[in-house]
Amino acid sequence: VGPVTISVDVAEIVRLLTAANHVRIGERAVEPRDIAVLVRGNRRAELMQAALRAAGVPSVVSQAGNVFESDEAGELHGMLTAVAAPRDAGALRTALATRTFGYDAAGIAALGDDDTAWQALVDRFDAMRETWTRHGFVAMAEELLAFAEARTHLLAATDGARRLTNLLQLVELTEQAVEEHHLTHAGIWLLLAKK
Repeated sequence: VGPVTISVDVAEIVRLLTAANHVRIGERAVEPRDIAVLVRGNRRAELMQAALRAAGVPSVVSQAGNVFESDEAGELHGMLTAVAAPRDAGALRTALATRTFGYDAAGIAALGDDDTAWQALVDRFDAMRETWTRHGFVAMAEELLAFAEARTHLLAATDGARRLTNLLQLVELTEQAVEEHHLTHAGIWLLLAKK
């Protein structure tokens, strides 16, 4: 797919979306979520998404790759490490530096300089570890993502919908593996460790 083909495809998509009185699905006008563009390869998907974005059409790239090889798997691994070892300052800083939490270096440093705020963070992660032990992985993961304000932080990015989808899929797949294989914390680490 070359630039000319992409621009023609985008022009057709824009035409479909702006011809609200002509193109309908049942009783409603066609919306961006109704349109799928199939391409070969990640690079072509990135080019198409950039062209759609430039035309003002929201889009999500859905890749067929292994979600366990995604950046979000590494981030979830880091966040779970902090939950399992909340007194490990390095693990906490790693969790905060994820896109999910959204802290930058200055924010992490400021938090580290405030003993009261840092202790409150340690206590919160310790409480999540207790939730994991008493109520299971999913209850802890829901608490973790809510505390991180994951939806807000991830959806603010251009590719945020894909990242959030990956993260939620990882939580679901990890829970399935926990149930099916009775995984311990160590088993989850191996599952989420980047290859």
